[in-house]
Amino acid sequence: MKFCMKNHFFLTILTATFFISGCQVKDLFYKKVYLEASDMEVSEDQEPIEVPYALSSPTEEPIVFRWYTEDGTASSGEDYEFAYGVVTIAPGETVGPGIINITIKNDNVREGSEYFKVRFVPEIPEDTEREGEEIEGKNMEKEIRIVISDDDKTPSSPPTPTPNPEPTPHPDPTPDPDPTPNPPNNDIDDVDQIQTDTFEQSNVQRSANILWIVDDSGSMKNDQRALGDNFSSFINTFVNSAQGNNLEFKMGIATTDPAQMTRTWYNADGLTHERLAEDRSEFINLFKNEIRVGTRGSNRERAFSASYKFLEANPRWLRSSAANNANSILSIIYVSDEKEQSGNSVEYWIDKLKKIKGDNLVRLYSISCILNDPVTGQPVTSPCKRPFSRKGLEAPRFIEASGATGGTTQSIRNDFGANLQALSQSIYESMNSFILSKIFKSSGSIEVRVNGRIVEEGVDWTYDSESNSIKFLPGKTPNRRATIEVEYNY
Repeated sequence: MKFCMKNHFFLTILTATFFISGCQVKDLFYKKVYLEASDMEVSEDQEPIEVPYALSSPTEEPIVFRWYTEDGTASSGEDYEFAYGVVTIAPGETVGPGIINITIKNDNVREGSEYFKVRFVPEIPEDTEREGEEIEGKNMEKEIRIVISDDDKTPSSPPTPTPNPEPTPHPDPTPDPDPTPNPPNNDIDDVDQIQTDTFEQSNVQRSANILWIVDDSGSMKNDQRALGDNFSSFINTFVNSAQGNNLEFKMGIATTDPAQMTRTWYNADGLTHERLAEDRSEFINLFKNEIRVGTRGSNRERAFSASYKFLEANPRWLRSSAANNANSILSIIYVSDEKEQSGNSVEYWIDKLKKIKGDNLVRLYSISCILNDPVTGQPVTSPCKRPFSRKGLEAPRFIEASGATGGTTQSIRNDFGANLQALSQSIYESMNSFILSKIFKSSGSIEVRVNGRIVEEGVDWTYDSESNSIKFLPGKTPNRRATIEVEYNY
C-alpha cells in the first residue's frame, strides 16, 4: 500500500483514486460503505431460495464480490446444493443484476432445523500493491446464516384396530423331546480366515488426480516461488519411478481461500500426462507460472474447505482421462505456513472427500509447519515461528489428515527440492498399490505372487496398514498384464 505522508485523511467510499497535493493514493478502504445481507430462515420444501443483498450506499466505482456457501450443521449435497458466484455492482447502484439462488434439498428425514452459511468476500483489484501484507478491505467480508426448517413431522399414531375375538384354544399336543444341542463354537471369531485376492496389472499404471491447494496469504510469496522453482524434482522423480510404464494423471491448482476459487483453477486442463509427454520443459514452466497464486487471499487458511469446494464445484476435473480408472487415486497436497482453519473436525472433511471419490482412494499430503519429523520424531531444524515470538508453530490438522489417509507431511522450512522428491515418491507408490478386499489381520501373514512366483516382502513390496494395500517398491512394479495374487489372513 502506498501513502503520501502529508495531508492524511480517511476515505469514506469503497475504492477510489485521489490526488492529494500532487501525490496519487490508490487503495481499498472500507469505512462507511458496507454490504447489507441478513440471516434467513427457509422451509425445507422451499426451493430454490433467493438471497437478498445490497450496498449501504452507491459508489462511484464498480464493486465486485465473490460469494459461496459453506457448511454449518447442514451439509452440502444432503441438505442443500453447494453454490458460488460473482456479484458486480455498477457505479451508482446498490445491487447487482444477478440473483443469488441456492437450492434446498427436501428429504423425508426428521432431523430438526439445520443451517449453512453464505460468505461474501470483496474482490481485490490486481493492481493493488500490498505484497506481504493483508488487504485492509478483507475486514468487509460478510457472513450470513440460512436456517432450514425441517418440514418432516412426527407421524400421527394410527387408529387402534378393533380386536377380533380370540378363538377357543385347543390343548397343545405333547411336544417332541428336544434334540441334544451341539456345543457352541465360541472360538469361531478367533480362527484366522484365509483370503486370496487376484489383480491384473493393467496396460497403464494406476491413474491419479493431483490437486495442489496453496496458501495465498501475504507471507507465502517466497514459498510459492520455491515450490515452482523446485517442481522439476517432483516431476522427474515421478517419471523416473515409472521406468517406462505409462502414466495417467491430471493436476489442478487452487488456493486456501475458497472465495478465490473461480479465478484460481489455473489451467487445470493443461497440467496432464499428455502435456508432459509432449514437452516436459513446457509442462514444468506452466506449473511454475501457475503455482504462484498470489498473496492477496484471506489470512484464515481454509484448506480442507477449499479442496472440497474445488471438487464439488468442478466435477469435470475428476472426469478427466486420469479418472477413467475407477480405482484412480485422488492426491491432495496442502502447502501452507499457517494452521488449517476450516472448522469442523479433520474426520469430517476426510469423510466429505471420500464421498466424492470413494473409500481408500483419497490421500492427503502436506508441506506445512511441523515441530517434529513424523517419521523420526526428532525436532525439525528450522520450524515455523509464531509472529513476535520465539516459539515454534505447528499445524496439527494437516498432520492428522495425512496420517489418517496414508499420506505424508513435510516441513515447509525444509529444502523444497527434497520435500517434492519425497512427496512425488509417496504419490507414485500409492498409484502402484493394490487394495485388499478384506482387512488384513496383523497377527497373520501375507504371501504375494506375481505370475505364480513368490515375491519378497521388503524387497519387492510392503504392506500399508493405513490404506490396507500392497505397495510395490520402485523398480519392482509388475509388468503389464501380469497377474498378482495376494494370500493373507483376515
